[in-house]
Amino acid sequence: MQFTFKNSALWSWKYGVIGLILLTLGGYFYFGNGSSSEATFVVTSGDFIQKVSVSGTVIASREVDLGFAASGRIAGTYARVGQRVYSGTTLAQTENGDLVAELAQAKADLDALLSGTRPEEIAVAEVSVANAESALVDAIRNAYTASDDAVRNKVDSFFTSPRTDPKLSFIVSNASLKYSVESERGVVEASLLKWSLLTNSLTSANAAEYAKQAQSYLAQVSLLLADANSALNQSVPDPTTSGDFLRRFNRVWIEGLMDAVNDVRVKVWSLRRPAPGTVAVIDVDGVVTPTTGEKKEGMALSYKGIWGYHPLIVSLANTKEPLFLVNRSGNAPSHTDCVYWIDKAVRVSRKVYDGVLLRGDTDFSLTAHFDRWTATGVRFVFGYDANKKLIEIADSLPKTAFSPLVRRPKYEAEGPAREKRENSKEAVVRENEYTNIRLVSEEIAEFAYQPTKCERAYRMVVVKKNLSVEEGEKVLFDKIRYFFYVANDQKMTVEEIVWQANERCGDQENLIDQLKNGVNALRVPVYDLDSNWAYMVIASLAWTLKAWFGLTLPRSVDREDVLRMEFKRFLKTVMLVPCQVIRAARRIMLRVLAWTERVRLLFSSIDATARLATT
Repeated sequence: MQFTFKNSALWSWKYGVIGLILLTLGGYFYFGNGSSSEATFVVTSGDFIQKVSVSGTVIASREVDLGFAASGRIAGTYARVGQRVYSGTTLAQTENGDLVAELAQAKADLDALLSGTRPEEIAVAEVSVANAESALVDAIRNAYTASDDAVRNKVDSFFTSPRTDPKLSFIVSNASLKYSVESERGVVEASLLKWSLLTNSLTSANAAEYAKQAQSYLAQVSLLLADANSALNQSVPDPTTSGDFLRRFNRVWIEGLMDAVNDVRVKVWSLRRPAPGTVAVIDVDGVVTPTTGEKKEGMALSYKGIWGYHPLIVSLANTKEPLFLVNRSGNAPSHTDCVYWIDKAVRVSRKVYDGVLLRGDTDFSLTAHFDRWTATGVRFVFGYDANKKLIEIADSLPKTAFSPLVRRPKYEAEGPAREKRENSKEAVVRENEYTNIRLVSEEIAEFAYQPTKCERAYRMVVVKKNLSVEEGEKVLFDKIRYFFYVANDQKMTVEEIVWQANERCGDQENLIDQLKNGVNALRVPVYDLDSNWAYMVIASLAWTLKAWFGLTLPRSVDREDVLRMEFKRFLKTVMLVPCQVIRAARRIMLRVLAWTERVRLLFSSIDATARLATT
């Protein structure tokens, strides 16, 4: 595209002068300074023309997209491309024959309405309405019959206790789907009962009103059938070996198993509900589980230099039961993930007990959670690391702040006190002049201490052990060792706080020993962490069942006896009873062939166990 600019006479004269000057200078420099040659130029006036060439696309400054509101065939166009049009100009038109026909029909219907309905038409309409209402009643009843048959005769074959406590009778790989199907079955049971009552009172007059409720019930049944079908498609076939069975567990399933056991545990506790004000004492500790295997996934070298795993045990000291058993890698610190499981144990215990007391060693003094636990009414007694700051505070306490520590006896002796025998071991140590650290005395004191991560101070109890380091009969030097305990219970005495901390060691160590050597739960027979975790939880159920057996006994003396009994003794004296098996027509009878005092406990528990099964 080219553009031409034509200047006026004034601009032509200016351009002429400029051109003359440029030519003069050019000639001067071209021909050289002082040259004798001369050049003559004739300057004339004229038009100065400048041309500029550019390329591009011309676009409109404004444009509008037009279209029809509805699709149809074009009847005609009334403007050409590029033609100037004005507002209101018709550009194109579609065929509107259908619209005209609909308009005519609408006018005819309006005229019919204005003229009134004929009696015979009213009669026909009434018959149609009656037939529709009758058909609706039949449809609602048929839908209920079909739904009831599909759920109670077909789907229920895959459940145990489908109407009271529905649980799928097969393993599903998707745990969330399993829980959804089981909860949906419970909802559908209630809906079917309501639907049955609805059909009993169903008539043609209220069919339209009940139809929406029936649709809601039918939607619930349809959802159950769809999810049950998905669960069947994701069912896991029966394992061929115990190892294969354990390897099918994942972390979600294992936690779900422990939650299910704890649901039953709460029911057992309720049979012998504790006295008002009873506090649930929750102990937490870690234990190293060694293994000589070299191909077990998740194993690691523990802080003790032992290869294996490091399970976490959260237990209830009141009944000696493991609430949660969590397998972890061998190099995991004792407190790893413990807060999550402690909080779950607190929620389970509060369903029956009025209060909660947490106990643990120094590894579980998680100061970041002290304020939260205190605010929710959870009491605790934890061991605390004897750091430099605490030792300085203890050293700065006046002597009057300490008092002799009087410990509780481990047990109360029955009958007259016996004379203590001579300590043979100590005599050998002195005779051979071995180095011996002897406890001279224990003192106890208390002061307020606010950890860095806390917004308030807590009770810090310090036990001062006065030790004597001896070699034979010679005393080498005296030594002082401090032990610290932190608590938030303002009612306990300092002696009770120390007793709680020491009692935890005994209770927890006994439980760990029974899980390890009694029921063989702390073993690692499978080759990965989760499978061994599943084994630990399942094997520990043997100890849990022993505790439940004891809790069902009516006499408190028998309950305490069974709860404190070692598992192997319980197995031999209570469970392994010689019986004669008698098969009748539709029942099996067990005839006890030997009677012992422990067998009495077995029969005492039967009635309570039967009541538990029906709750």
